[in-house]
Amino acid sequence: MSSCARRRRSVIGVLVCLGIAGGEPARALDSCTLSSVNALAFGGYDALAGVAVDTTGGITYHCTGTPETIAISIDGGANGYGPRQMNSGVHTLEYDVYLDAGRSTVWGDGSSGTSVWQGTAVVDEDTLISVFARIFAWQNAHVGSYGDTLVVTITY
Repeated sequence: MSSCARRRRSVIGVLVCLGIAGGEPARALDSCTLSSVNALAFGGYDALAGVAVDTTGGITYHCTGTPETIAISIDGGANGYGPRQMNSGVHTLEYDVYLDAGRSTVWGDGSSGTSVWQGTAVVDEDTLISVFARIFAWQNAHVGSYGDTLVVTITY
């Protein structure tokens, strides 16, 4: 099997967490892996406070070879995009993940109005990409522990 046909995949998950998956290698990079993904932990949510709850997580990748463009995408979770939803039994709580600290560009797979992270790979060192997330204000949330699992894919 040629190096262009190899795939690496693994998935992890807890709370609102980000799973990891590898993409197909291209010519210049020897390998790229998602070496760690930090769970997005929002803490408590007060439905009556009328304020959004923000948090930040991170995705760390490690590439070897000659730098070239890579892309990192995040799927829509169990309920898809527009916005994403965490579940607690039959109850849901809407949230989303973003490429920017201002939380204006939804990080996804390029479909449904979402965008992917793209950049030139830093090689031979772990590189952290920040993930910004928000639970939206004024949701009629029931008491419970809410979660979702997101799969992160790096394509190179």
